[in-house]
Amino acid sequence: MIAFEKDIEEEVNVAWNERNRDLRSSFNLGLQILAKSELENYTLGLAGACKILGYCYWRFSDYSQSLNYSLRAIQLYKILGDKGGEADALNSLGAVYMFQHEHFKRLQCNLECLKIREAIGDLEAVAGSQNNIGETYLEMGDEENAIIWLNKALENKSSDATNISWANFNLGKIYLLKKEVDNAILFFNKSLEVSLLVNYEVLIAESYIELAKIYIDAQAVDKALTHILKAIELAKEIGNKEYLGEAYSILATIHEQEGKLKEALSVYKKYHEIHVALFNEKKAEEIKDINYQYELNRISKEAEIERTKSVELKVAYDKIELQNNVIEAKNREFIDSVTYAKQIQKAFLADRKVLDNQGFESFLIFKPKDIVSGDFYWSGQFNNFIYIVVGDCTGHGVPGGFLTMLGIAYLNELIALSSMHAPNEILTLLRAKIIKDVSGTSTYRDGMDISIVKINVNNNEVEWAGAKNPLWIIKKGSNLVEVIPGDKQSVCYNEELDPFVNHSFKLSKGDLIYLFTDGYCDQFGGSRNKKFGRKRFRNALLGYRDKAMVEQKSHLVYEYTNWKKDEEQIDDMCIVGIRF
Repeated sequence: MIAFEKDIEEEVNVAWNERNRDLRSSFNLGLQILAKSELENYTLGLAGACKILGYCYWRFSDYSQSLNYSLRAIQLYKILGDKGGEADALNSLGAVYMFQHEHFKRLQCNLECLKIREAIGDLEAVAGSQNNIGETYLEMGDEENAIIWLNKALENKSSDATNISWANFNLGKIYLLKKEVDNAILFFNKSLEVSLLVNYEVLIAESYIELAKIYIDAQAVDKALTHILKAIELAKEIGNKEYLGEAYSILATIHEQEGKLKEALSVYKKYHEIHVALFNEKKAEEIKDINYQYELNRISKEAEIERTKSVELKVAYDKIELQNNVIEAKNREFIDSVTYAKQIQKAFLADRKVLDNQGFESFLIFKPKDIVSGDFYWSGQFNNFIYIVVGDCTGHGVPGGFLTMLGIAYLNELIALSSMHAPNEILTLLRAKIIKDVSGTSTYRDGMDISIVKINVNNNEVEWAGAKNPLWIIKKGSNLVEVIPGDKQSVCYNEELDPFVNHSFKLSKGDLIYLFTDGYCDQFGGSRNKKFGRKRFRNALLGYRDKAMVEQKSHLVYEYTNWKKDEEQIDDMCIVGIRF
């Protein structure tokens, strides 16, 4: 039995190391290992086989199978106490979440994977996790954090060729988003050069595809054609349907540019066949179920009619389905409208670069409960003063979203008119506008809980005022969080309009301040489905206070998602952290 175990472990290592060079070979060997290990009930072999198959199925675009095998591998490695194997399988699970656009869940996998790899001292794998975190931030639209983590991977002396290839590739994508085409081509070619040296087939194909798309936009048809034909050949060789479908779509576009419409139509049909195979309704439903609990497929109309043998039921079913179609169309129209409102709201939200420009290290966590948010953040610099505002408007979703845009518009007007206003004066003036335009009677008390910081960039003197929301301070080297409570009144109509209190103090280099709404602390979760709470939030901030702000953000996001798990998000969430 010992000889058998040794052989299986060697085969697992061979198959895992082969996955980037020859995916088919790795997959076939994984199936053989699975069969042998099941026959002998050898847990370590089963774990290795599941890890390999989880990775391969992901690359074959069969995400439901990838999910099944990756989760099984994680469970087996936990039983075995094999942290390295567990981290590898977590990595594949995170990739599945990426294709489901569950970016917070993927980030949770990435951070847990990084934590494990740092703990066991697997420095090469740490670089891989840094790369993956950068890629996740890229998918989330957070280009700033993406560049930070990708550069960490490139600067990591333990990065292997695979990590270097991916980091360059993802930087190429970022520069393409920034419309810096020359830089994008430079990084894609760097990625391609390294990938070709180590025969990393997957990334070779992706680099060819990205370069082909750039050359199409540049009307460089010959270059585009050369690259896409190489991508198609390689996608067929490794059996990746997603890459092959995308490559066919690009080739059809090239033929259109060449005026070869017959060839374009022929290639487009190939693309369509692959697209249907990948994204039909059954496959989409399988992918959505991430915990093996697959929902029953909706019973089709014909099957229902056959079961009941009732013509009357068929007529009734047709009427109901027609009504459902109308309702679904209205819902789609509404969601499209609200999604457009989200883009408008996003344009209103502040440009946070004002802090970066003055040398402050900071982070923002902003996660609406619905498509649009009742929380908002705002910043601006006027003369020598920086203003930072975090607000929580009445409600969330569309009503809260309208109030955020009013609040931001009022702040732009009030602070731009006079940068000499103290934060408490701004709250008073803001309240007057809210009462006049929104909540002028005791019947309507819509408004906001808000926190305003004013920083003198010349001497780090700070003024602050808050309506219900507090300010938290952690002095450099301190183990305590200093809490300055906000006034016990919102910015809205009240029977007694008490003045807001202004707080003044001076901070030193290395001191930290935090402004936040209540969405993070009020989130239900954990083993007993309790609120996260301010005590747990305070302890988290103290635990991460010495880390860079971008890492604080990553850890706080991980704490939140790990606490929330499958519970519904109950409120909008906004946190701003600043290091002086």
